[in-house]
Order: sequence, then C-alpha cells, then structure tokens
Amino acid sequence: MSTVRVSNDEAWLSEPDIDLEKIGAATEEDIARWKKEDGFDDDSMWGEPRLVLPVSRVRRIREGLGLSQEAFAERYRLSLRTIQDWEQHRRQPDGPARVLLFMIEKEPEVIARTLASVGSSRNKKAAQQA
Repeated sequence: MSTVRVSNDEAWLSEPDIDLEKIGAATEEDIARWKKEDGFDDDSMWGEPRLVLPVSRVRRIREGLGLSQEAFAERYRLSLRTIQDWEQHRRQPDGPARVLLFMIEKEPEVIARTLASVGSSRNKKAAQQA
C-alpha cells in the first residue's frame, strides 16, 4: 500500500470529492452508520462543528452566477481585490466570509436582495437626516 502525501496548501486548494446530493438526503441514522463504519462514532473528540468552504469554490460560485469579479464584488458588497485574492489563492476567506459565500452559493438572490435592501434603507436614513 502506498501513501500519498500532500501539503496543507495542496489539500486546501484541491477540488473536494463530495456527493452533495447524498449528504443532503442523509438521515441521522445514515450519518451514525457512516461514522461507525469509519470509526468516528465518538463525537467528544471533535469539538464544535464549523463551516469550511474550500477556496477553489469561490470562482465556481461566481461563475455559476454568471458574474464578473467586479459584478460579484458589487452585488455582494465585497472588495474586488478580496475576490481576486481569493480566486488567485493569495488569501483565504475567513470565518464570516466563508459563511457569506456558503449563503451566496445556496441562496444568491435572497442574499443579493437582503444586501440591496440594507443599502437602500441606509440611504433613506441618511437622506432623512440631511
């Protein structure tokens, strides 16, 4: 049996091999069975769950929406430079950014409308105060 070794950076940048449909359809019983089969049925060793979004998916999310980097940044109130850094693997999204990207991937129109309404309500308040 041969061992394949990759650096943390290589592992981070690799495309995930995840069957999202299978995961989405999984029951609690399925998950418990898989954990037992894999020898991970003791949850106490894992700590709190956290969201980890692979960086390589940032570009896929944006392109899946048919948006340029500029349009994606503007629509979701992100810095263009940040989008470029993520997609060119110079930086990685931090925790809150990962959550936002996950939400954009799942409900892009809801997030866009929400962010747009926050901006319009701020503009109305500023106009009223002027």
